[in-house]
Amino acid sequence: MIRLMEYGDIDYVIELEKNVLNTTLGEAMLEDCVYNPYKRAYVYTIFDEIVGYISTMFDGYDVEILNFCVYKSYQNKKIGRELLNYALSYFYSKNAISTFLEVRESNLKAIHIYELFGFKKINVRKNYYSNNENAIVMQKTFIPYEDIENMYLDCYVKRQKGKDYVKVFNDNHETKYYHNYYIVNEKTNLLPLLAEPFCGFNHFVSNNQIKHDLDDYSLDRICILHSNINSIKILSKNNKKVSRLNDDNISLIRDFIYNDSLVFGEEYAKRNVVCLVDADYLYHKINVYVVFDSDKVVGYLHTYIYKNYAKIEDFFVLDDYQRNGYGSSLFNKAIEDLKMSGCTDVILDCDMDDTPLEMYKRMGFNIISKYYMYFKRVENYGKNKCNENFRSKEN
Repeated sequence: MIRLMEYGDIDYVIELEKNVLNTTLGEAMLEDCVYNPYKRAYVYTIFDEIVGYISTMFDGYDVEILNFCVYKSYQNKKIGRELLNYALSYFYSKNAISTFLEVRESNLKAIHIYELFGFKKINVRKNYYSNNENAIVMQKTFIPYEDIENMYLDCYVKRQKGKDYVKVFNDNHETKYYHNYYIVNEKTNLLPLLAEPFCGFNHFVSNNQIKHDLDDYSLDRICILHSNINSIKILSKNNKKVSRLNDDNISLIRDFIYNDSLVFGEEYAKRNVVCLVDADYLYHKINVYVVFDSDKVVGYLHTYIYKNYAKIEDFFVLDDYQRNGYGSSLFNKAIEDLKMSGCTDVILDCDMDDTPLEMYKRMGFNIISKYYMYFKRVENYGKNKCNENFRSKEN
């Protein structure tokens, strides 16, 4: 278990530092890590025994990793990776720009792990340690998740900025509810927006819960999760057939997406095929993966890569095939390919009230942000009325 270091942990952490690092930050500095709002330390416990810890200092822009160690008897069990991943996710959620650390030049194993996390060597400090060994200075630069989300959405949508809102819309697929919405806040005047529904529905997204005017709307609480790609735990290994979209399976995938979307109406289904398949096959903006039962497509997801960060979206498996290894095979294949492409970090969205959230947490994902989605069908909206089969929610 990972938790914040407490005052009563200090003596145990000093013992840990001396045992592993042959030095310690000392009682005063560790106490500062407990009470100073600009410093933060985490401990990793097994049956209440502290077996690893990491201490940091954050100035609102950059994070410095002060000390980071795991007892030798617990090394090679990925405890260090979990600690580092947890700390980095926290500072990522606080909009940190980058993080720095120093590591002994001879500690090739640690250097390799840091490189897997996206750290790069930027400097050498000569004779830095007490034995005159050099220190390698390494830096990891964060890409804000808002930037990744915006770049991903730019594959599909346009934006129109208002006085106190942003309208996000997809001209080619105006009934796809998560491509058509207003970004609002508690100061937004909602009355004019309520009069302009998107082809049969009103949809609002906000970082804060809106307490007025939307009492009769359905509310989804969504969280954004993050993990370093090399910290993701594979919960089960299965060998179901998984494939990227290609010439051989494109017709099967088109049929699957079309049939799965028909519940929203035929026009919606046709546009959804174009939206997902063509974005990969024709324009190479996303990467579509599918999982098979024999020759039948039973699930899909797609990934979007921006620099060395990736977003996983539309992770879906047919009800009859869930909890049978199809989803894990699909997810694992996508992660393997993202690693091969050089990605170091992964983000995804999840409903906070859905079962998959706990699964993602067990896999090593950490919540870095939350937002709220308000949705309502508009029954009488004139000539723009869409297909009556359109549902208010997609799978």
